[in-house]
Order: sequence, then C-alpha cells, then structure tokens
Amino acid sequence: GLVLSMTNENASENANVKAYIAAFVKLWDKLMCDGDCAGEMQKTFYSNCCIKRAAELLNSKKMRKHVNKLFKNVWSLYFEEPSPKRVVDQYLSMFEPATFCGDKTGVYKYFNKQCDQAIGA
Repeated sequence: GLVLSMTNENASENANVKAYIAAFVKLWDKLMCDGDCAGEMQKTFYSNCCIKRAAELLNSKKMRKHVNKLFKNVWSLYFEEPSPKRVVDQYLSMFEPATFCGDKTGVYKYFNKQCDQAIGA
C-alpha cells in the first residue's frame, strides 16, 4: 500500500522532472538557436567574454560533478527514487550555446573565436 504508492509517486516525479527539463531544453533551443534570431540573442544574452568564460567554468568536468552531486543530495531529501540521469548535464549544456546549438547557427562559435583571439587563447 503506502510503500508502493510512494514508489509510484516518486517514479512519477522522476518522469515529471525529466519531461520538464526536456521541454525547457526544447524551448531554449527555439530561443537561442533559431537562425533568424540567434544573432540578436547572442548580443543580448551572450555578449561578452566573461559570460563565455563563466559558461565554460559551469560546464567544466569538475563543476558538473559538483552540481550533479548537489542535485542528487537535494533530490534524495524529497524522493526515495534515484534522481533522473543526465538532467544536470542537459540543463548545463544550455549555457554553452556554441555547443548547444551545434550547426544550427554559427554566431556563438564566431563570438567564441573572437573572445579567444582577444585573450590570446
């Protein structure tokens, strides 16, 4: 009874979180990667080299490990079910638009190249 309903409820929460993140990633893709608007979005939200460096730090292997650990710990406070896999990776990927958008647009890659040249990387 109670344990089974808690397990089903947790499994449902797990699926809800996965669905929410998937929908958010899809929305972000539409907002940031659309060929008609990507240039304007780059100028508005990804407009200086400090933002690029912060995104790279956020997506570093070490930081991903720490954020994943934090997510799992917080998740376990509320649910018995293991946390959804790859949710943190999907979420963090949105903050590096050059990689996130891939071949849909080149504006972020061009901007990254300009930053790298400016700092001599």
